[in-house]
Amino acid sequence: TTDFSQVPVGAVAEFSLAGMADASSPPEEPFFYLVIILVSLVITGSCNAIFAKWQDMTSSQGPDGNNSNFVGFGIQTLCMAIGMSMNFPCWIVSHRAKRRQQLLADEERQVLLARDPAPAEEPVVENRPAKPSRWNILLTGATDFAGSTMLFAAFYLTSASVVTMMQGATPIFTSIFSRIFLKEKLERKDVVAMILATMGYGIVGAASILYRHDIQSAHPILGVVLVFLAQLAMAVQMVLEQKL
Repeated sequence: TTDFSQVPVGAVAEFSLAGMADASSPPEEPFFYLVIILVSLVITGSCNAIFAKWQDMTSSQGPDGNNSNFVGFGIQTLCMAIGMSMNFPCWIVSHRAKRRQQLLADEERQVLLARDPAPAEEPVVENRPAKPSRWNILLTGATDFAGSTMLFAAFYLTSASVVTMMQGATPIFTSIFSRIFLKEKLERKDVVAMILATMGYGIVGAASILYRHDIQSAHPILGVVLVFLAQLAMAVQMVLEQKL
């Protein structure tokens, strides 16, 4: 048994309140929010593919009286970049708030150490976020712009269904690059999932090349190559973003 007579009353009350708070607080439901995010990604991704292909199928009459198809890979990417750049101010505010919180935590730790110094063999390590490199930000934006442009070009050169299905190669390349450059550990289930995804990716790519004459598009083979390169660029972008 424990002799609570030797325990400070404040500590007992704090422990009791903490237990009551944990008991009364509702359980978190991360799976529910994960399902919402996944469904939202599927809907927005499908709409993005349909609208991109729809733009490529539109045409307008020029000054010479001839109809010309819409070909604007750079314009599509630029419009997407403008929309995504609106998240940058939010990232700046979030990064500065996090940095300020960690600075305040370091100051509180310094005050506590001044009252009760730590042993000499335990060096004080300040946990401050590293300032993101400008080159890292520029390379992230460049790879995003290049990958998106190649992806929009692939929508024009091949069918939207082929492009959408082959976008599943991004997690494969990201996992490989993160293992090489970020030294992240891959579990056995991750490797199995990568193998199955690679098989599906190869089947879709091979079918679009072998039956390219059945696809009503400009150049299905070049479209498949551009999708492949776009997924490589996006995987590099995600690895660079991990270091921001």
